[in-house]
Amino acid sequence: MASTTGTTDQFSDHIVVYGADWCPDCRATKAILEAALVEFEYVDLMADEDAPAKAEAISGQKHIPVVVFPDGVFYVEPTKIELGLKLRALQADHAADELTVDEAASDESAAVEAGPGDDQPATDADEARAAEAETTD
Repeated sequence: MASTTGTTDQFSDHIVVYGADWCPDCRATKAILEAALVEFEYVDLMADEDAPAKAEAISGQKHIPVVVFPDGVFYVEPTKIELGLKLRALQADHAADELTVDEAASDESAAVEAGPGDDQPATDADEARAAEAETTD
């Protein structure tokens, strides 16, 4: 069967996989996530009596594995390629978030160090004074 994707309102800060040890697709999904060194929670449908209903409520079907990502997107029976692409997208989003935070901190530090008026563009006169100061030093 081809995989299914969708979104859910059940968000988490990590990936959640609903599956069963007897399921080859579930074992493959776990292996892919483990190989990628991704933190995830594995919910064993055979050990948790409420888990099958939760997985079905998310996906609207009884197929497994159901993989729920932190952004609310879920895959049912994902392929290796689909998982790889989604993991890359999540990593890129995470890297962009970290970069944005780092840039904001850097911009704030630069503003504090620069002082008032230093946020104005340099003029030709400013550049000439700077060049003259360098030659007299």
